Amino acid sequence: MDVTAPTVSVSGGHGGNGGNDLAGSGGGGGGAGGYGAVITGTGALGLLTSTATGGNGGNGGNGQLEAGNAGSGGIGLALTGGAGTSLTINASVRGGDGGAGGNSSVGATGGTGGNGGAGLIGSSGASFVVNGAVRGGDGGAGGSGIVPGSTGQAGAGITGQSLSITLGASGSISGGLGGGGAHGNALELSGNSSLAVAVAGTANLTGNIALGAGTLTLDQSNGLDITIANAMNGTGALAKTGSGTATLSGNNDYSGATSVLGGRLVADSSTAFSANSHFGVAAGATIEIASAAGFGATVGALSGAGNVVIGNGTMLTIGAKPVATIFSGQISGPGSLSLDGPGALSLTGTSNSIEGLLLLCGCSNPTLEINGGSLSVGDPAGGSGSIAVAGGTLRVVNGGTLHMVDPFGLLAMQSNMEVSGPNSLVTVEGFTGIGGPSNVGLSISAGAAMESRAEAAIEGIGPSTTVTVTGRGSSWTVGSNLFVGGYSFGGTGTLTISAGGTVNSSGPLWIGSDPDPLFGFARASVSVTGAGSVLNANSGLLVGYPGCGCGDYTGALTAADGGTVNAGAGLQIGRLGTLEIGAGWLAGTINAPAIVNDGAILANFVDVSILAANISGTGTLTKQGSGQLILTGSSSYTGATSVLSGLLTVNGSLTDSAITLAGGSLGGSGTVGSVTVGNAGMVAPGNSIGTLTVAGNITFAPGSTYQVEVDAAGQSDRIAATGTATVSGGTVQLLAAQGSYRPSTRYTILTAQGGIIGQFAGVTSNFAFLTPSLSYGANDVALALDRNATAFPQLALTRNQAGAARAAEALGGGNRVYDALITASVTDARAGFDGLSGEVHAQSVGVAIEDSHLIRESILNRLRWPLAAGGSAGTVDGAFSADRPGRSAGTTLPAPSLAMERFTLWGEAIGAQGRTDSDRNAASLDRRGGGMLFGAEFNATGAGDGQWRLGIAGGYTRTDFDVDGRRSSGELGSAHGALYGGLRFGAVSLRAGAAYAWSDLDVTRRVALPGISDVLRFDGRSATAQAFAEIGYALPYGPVSFEPFAQIAAVTVRTSRDAETGGAAALQVLGRDQRLGFTTLGLRAEMQLGAMPLLARGMLGWRHAFGDTTPAANLAFIGAATPFQTYAAPLARNALVAEAGLAWRTSASTTLGVSYSAAISDNARDHALKGKLDVRF
Repeated sequence: MDVTAPTVSVSGGHGGNGGNDLAGSGGGGGGAGGYGAVITGTGALGLLTSTATGGNGGNGGNGQLEAGNAGSGGIGLALTGGAGTSLTINASVRGGDGGAGGNSSVGATGGTGGNGGAGLIGSSGASFVVNGAVRGGDGGAGGSGIVPGSTGQAGAGITGQSLSITLGASGSISGGLGGGGAHGNALELSGNSSLAVAVAGTANLTGNIALGAGTLTLDQSNGLDITIANAMNGTGALAKTGSGTATLSGNNDYSGATSVLGGRLVADSSTAFSANSHFGVAAGATIEIASAAGFGATVGALSGAGNVVIGNGTMLTIGAKPVATIFSGQISGPGSLSLDGPGALSLTGTSNSIEGLLLLCGCSNPTLEINGGSLSVGDPAGGSGSIAVAGGTLRVVNGGTLHMVDPFGLLAMQSNMEVSGPNSLVTVEGFTGIGGPSNVGLSISAGAAMESRAEAAIEGIGPSTTVTVTGRGSSWTVGSNLFVGGYSFGGTGTLTISAGGTVNSSGPLWIGSDPDPLFGFARASVSVTGAGSVLNANSGLLVGYPGCGCGDYTGALTAADGGTVNAGAGLQIGRLGTLEIGAGWLAGTINAPAIVNDGAILANFVDVSILAANISGTGTLTKQGSGQLILTGSSSYTGATSVLSGLLTVNGSLTDSAITLAGGSLGGSGTVGSVTVGNAGMVAPGNSIGTLTVAGNITFAPGSTYQVEVDAAGQSDRIAATGTATVSGGTVQLLAAQGSYRPSTRYTILTAQGGIIGQFAGVTSNFAFLTPSLSYGANDVALALDRNATAFPQLALTRNQAGAARAAEALGGGNRVYDALITASVTDARAGFDGLSGEVHAQSVGVAIEDSHLIRESILNRLRWPLAAGGSAGTVDGAFSADRPGRSAGTTLPAPSLAMERFTLWGEAIGAQGRTDSDRNAASLDRRGGGMLFGAEFNATGAGDGQWRLGIAGGYTRTDFDVDGRRSSGELGSAHGALYGGLRFGAVSLRAGAAYAWSDLDVTRRVALPGISDVLRFDGRSATAQAFAEIGYALPYGPVSFEPFAQIAAVTVRTSRDAETGGAAALQVLGRDQRLGFTTLGLRAEMQLGAMPLLARGMLGWRHAFGDTTPAANLAFIGAATPFQTYAAPLARNALVAEAGLAWRTSASTTLGVSYSAAISDNARDHALKGKLDVRF
């Protein structure tokens, strides 16, 4: 050997043979062969030019029973230098062969052959250039016996961890032959190893490549192509770098990842790509399935941004790994793509294209998602391009596109498919088939679209086959026939259009139908629900229709909740077909010129729907739900028409169907066939007042109703029958329109050319002032409507109702108010009288009176405090400044020595609310308001003990009030002015004042009568004048001062003459004066709290009202001569009044105060909160 740097040591030779023991139990074991060479140096070791061969293992000894096992061959060459060690091998390196197992002489068990030694063992991180032949040793043969001995395993060509191997032009690496003749591994590698070739071509490797933990990198940085025909197995990973092409053709099943970082990785056989490996293809790199690969290749998963090329006649299968991956590169080629595993693949690239089959296999639930990317399937020139979703889910989302371009191809959707999001689009040039043996679902949502340019069928034999198109902008367009069930010999299908989705069928739409079935069955339904949802089937729409009359074909079409069905060429309902308008809630719309109904039409909704089609056939129509179905076409179907609830209005013709009313109603001005009005059924001709023509007989059963509408001009609803009218009871129910009725009016409400048989049980109305009656002729029934003797006031329950009723009746016929009341019921008339009474105007007077209390009490409170006799002024400042010689304040508050204040400015904020309950004539009143008062005073001391004070005050208040029982409200804004004065002489105090308020009144009230719905507004003025006086006597008692007092006040409220605006019920307010008085007896108390300049005050008393205590208003209808009075609830004649407050002297010249007051009676409650400020100078 010629090695330039390290020391080479040759270890041992061949192992010794085991000894024979032919007489004993067993032979001896053979010895192991020694190492051919061990190189212990590091760094660049130079060239190996001498042959290194490991020693052979010794043979096992022969034995009588048990034979000896053979020894293993030795390692050909071992490097121990570690990382950085490099060696070029230009010679032959071979591992030693294993020895042969010993033989059993009596045929028991032969010895085990020895394992061949590895050709080369490299230390971790070492690198080799192999120009010679590196070969593992052969395994030894097993010994003979009844049970032959196992053969020895072949030695690997090269084994080690993190090795770098370059295979030279003349180099070869081979595994030895096992004792049974099979080659051992050419390479056994772990860690991050690499393999490169010095010349392009097939790598001269014999035996498999075993990948342990780590990655084997095919290093093609030199750009050379390489072909590896060897099988790679194990748990390790494979990486490919460089620009060259690496072609794999072995039976590879390693489980680590495959990373293609550059160049091309080509599968040249169906097993070349490991089905257990996750393939990652970097941008610029390519994996390819060569056309010679047979049926195709399988990978565990796919990700990356590179290229995938699928050769002609091949298929790339993805999915053994249960992982979700994203591939943003390009898949292309004439081959096919299959997903067969629990994984999920998301394609985000925009130029994916295959010409073969796209397959999602049925047993492993795979997912393929086209997320913003695109995928084209098939060859536009025609070929084998189809899409089969046999299992799992195919998703097109976020603007992704899927295009099956082959017009002869097939979309076979037997599992689930989702198309979602704006600009997401699926286009199918060939046939679209949806259905299979299990649950199948296609969802088009959130603005996505699908275009099936040939025929499409929704039909499966599993539990559920459903297509859902939902969301505004979502659509499915079919370029030819669309079958929902019934495409083949049997199956079920459901199409649901909702929330603004659209389905367009350019050809006929067959729902549970077949143009020419020989036999079979179908169960199918289509529903169009939600506003904006549309089904366009303008080339024909067939429901439950077997073309030749054979088979069991059941179909249902539902339009509900605002959905629309457009059938421009008409709609045909077979004998097992059903058209449902509405589904118990809102109706849908059916736009069709004609309907052939040999099945059933069910109308079940709560709103109004118009069906303009001409209906023919032998089928039935059933009306359910509380809504109204309006038929405007000329219909000739012969099946029964049943109205179970709601209203059927016929404004066209329906002459060949017998109509039965069993809980529902029939109306309209068209022509119908025979009519039977059963118990709880009703006929109400016309759309307002009109005539319903019956081309046949009409029958009224007991419990039926004939509802007749009449007007003041003598017009009425009428039934005109060409046959007989059989009346076996039933009731005529009268509805009268608003108008000026004559004292007696006669109406013909029923004619029958074949005669009138029987009579109605009676006639009813809810009119308070009109009385109906019936009369019978041979061929007609007449209704008379007469004004009865009931005067409007006779129905009044209250004096407000009576006043308004008298004034309204005086208006006479022709006046809108009078005419509205004439046709009112007793209940409506009384409610109308209340509304007409203008009660809120009387209530506003009460509001003004209550506001007068606030002004009066604020001024008197200015004059009455403090209570202690001898105080220098009637406010808390008087107590604090009573420092004249010989005077002491009535309280013990510490007072600074100040000159007497001559002038005081004060202000007070007021907030109040109150409620007056109803007295069964007037409604209750709620009020809330507030305002500000300001004043100025002059204080003086008279002769002797007399002290007096004069003041002026002004301010503004606003009170909002509601009379909810009369649908009325108002606002009273008042400007106030007042003069007042007070005199204290010893313990006696006299206080008096006068105030005046100028008020603006805004009122809104609503009046509702038959034909009248007025909102009336009033803008008027009023004034309030009052004078008041009070006397009190101070009684000090320790720290508390008491004052019994008596008070009297006179109040006048004057309303001006103004008028309401807004409608026929407007009133003229005539103006009046409301005069009343109040007396109050009570006791006040005051005391100092501690040593602070803080006073607590309280009052308790009894207030009595006298005079005009019931607020009233003089009113008249505008333009009428008869006035009337309306009244509010009476003011409380007796009330408990109370007040509590605090006053705080913040400085020698300033006082703050707050107080709460209340007035409580059996029918009224008033509360007020006041804040005060005094400034003296």
